[in-house]
Amino acid sequence: MARSGSSEIIASVDIGTSKIVALIAEINGDNELKIIGVGTEPSRGLKKGVVVNIESTVDSIGKAIKQAEGIAECDINTVFAGIAGSHVRSYDGHGFVRINEGEVSQEEIEAAVNAALTEEEAEVSGTLVIYSGRKESLVSEIIAEFESTSGVTVEVRYAKSAELAGTLKLEGAISPADVFFSQDPVSLGIVAKEGLFERLPADILDNVPGWAVDKNNYWVGTSGRSRALVVDTRDVQDSELPNDIYGLADEKFRNLAMVACMVELDGEEKVLEWLTTINGLGYAEYPKNSPQVAAAAAGELDIGMINHYYTLRVLAENGNEPIKNVYLDEGCGAMVMPAGVGILSSSQNKPAALAFIEFLHSKAAQ
Repeated sequence: MARSGSSEIIASVDIGTSKIVALIAEINGDNELKIIGVGTEPSRGLKKGVVVNIESTVDSIGKAIKQAEGIAECDINTVFAGIAGSHVRSYDGHGFVRINEGEVSQEEIEAAVNAALTEEEAEVSGTLVIYSGRKESLVSEIIAEFESTSGVTVEVRYAKSAELAGTLKLEGAISPADVFFSQDPVSLGIVAKEGLFERLPADILDNVPGWAVDKNNYWVGTSGRSRALVVDTRDVQDSELPNDIYGLADEKFRNLAMVACMVELDGEEKVLEWLTTINGLGYAEYPKNSPQVAAAAAGELDIGMINHYYTLRVLAENGNEPIKNVYLDEGCGAMVMPAGVGILSSSQNKPAALAFIEFLHSKAAQ
């Protein structure tokens, strides 16, 4: 928009999750920029940068621009807009146009962009190498179905998730793996911290709930298991149960099988104090989840800390067993732990890797 003399004005709007900011600047004849108007309005109708209520978002943008117009004493017709969020992604494409001599025209730029956008998507084919920390007995049929329906040849290396994370760390950019399919988020985090994962596109991220998405979009969950207490309903009443894991350090829960709460959340000092108290209660030790459920059903154990599905398996076979799952309200005892998957930056077959993750989120695999 032109102003007096040879100056002109430009406007920009930054659409953030917490606030929307409008700026109006004047460019003088010497190509110097001067801010002449600012407007700020709390963001409404946005969640993680994604518009969830268009009317509220438009209203917030309008108010921010009105404020800036009032200060700058001018009307704005067009703006440069900036918006961030997991739904914003880059697209790698190639477009070529023949140009005349001299300055490249806007029409030629648009023609090159359109050529890049119409480039055909890469074909899903070839060989896909998966490092799987998930047991072969649990996922081999799913992987075989993907191989059958996609036409992709799949090679799988099975091992413990922590072991595979260490292998990927050592192999680095020369790893033959395309995909890391992990039993736990800790192992995924190790690989992500090394910068070995490719950021995943929005259409993958949008398929899963926010709690199962890495904060940097390097990996996504494929399934989840909740921590739960398996309770002998003959001996323990609901009114006796605590809200968090620390409430279990009580004499009345002496026959307790327990897994230590994550030090990262509460710090070593608090966890050490809790472990010392638990150790002093003379509790029985159980090596795995299944023995705890069996002990609770037999009346040997009042409460055990397990993954939720172990109790559900027993109840599916015999619904009369005197046990049930109880879910804590707070802290580590209430967490849901996802198994997840990420694509290695060094992958030689990213189209097939993306197709595999999409398949894992499909109804057929879930």
